[in-house]
Amino acid sequence: MQIYLIRHGETDWNKQMRIHGREDIELNNNGILQANKCGQVFRNLSIDLIISSPLKRAKETSKIIASYLGIEKVIIDENLIERDYGKLSGLIPQEREKNCNSGQKDEMESWDDLSKRIKNVLNNYSNNIEYKNIIMVSHGAAINAVLAILSDYAIGTGKTKLKNACINVLHCTNQSMKIDMHNLTSEEFRDILKTHELEK
Repeated sequence: MQIYLIRHGETDWNKQMRIHGREDIELNNNGILQANKCGQVFRNLSIDLIISSPLKRAKETSKIIASYLGIEKVIIDENLIERDYGKLSGLIPQEREKNCNSGQKDEMESWDDLSKRIKNVLNNYSNNIEYKNIIMVSHGAAINAVLAILSDYAIGTGKTKLKNACINVLHCTNQSMKIDMHNLTSEEFRDILKTHELEK
């Protein structure tokens, strides 16, 4: 099984470098364009299921991708939601630094809770023999937590700045999971698919 783990498209808060957390921010025009490009690159791939975080930016990205694949229903999974950043949500870098220097508790979701939550979602679906290829649309911190665990912390949290609408490919076999590709733009992913076609 392949799980295509996709970050949502760009929002205005991304441009402003604000931490999203659980705030329900919509895609901007560029984010809509990114989601459309993502949908286009998956058109010739067989996808059984699209699962999304409940937040607008992820749901919008999912629905746009689904429109290219003829998939009418996007499944919403609450556990794909972004990390709860507590008091840091909505802050720009300078404000985050000021908050950290103040010594106040940020009250955000622990990394362990985040990583277990996302890993459980992946395990739940990867163990279902009905599906061969699944798209999951989630968020930067959530996806990076998975990448960190599966790469033994070589990439992911604290090391990888995920692009908006980036594609990460996880290969799942017999309850094992490994990263095939990570942090690819739609264009980069398309080029890899073309190369594979030429090699056949």
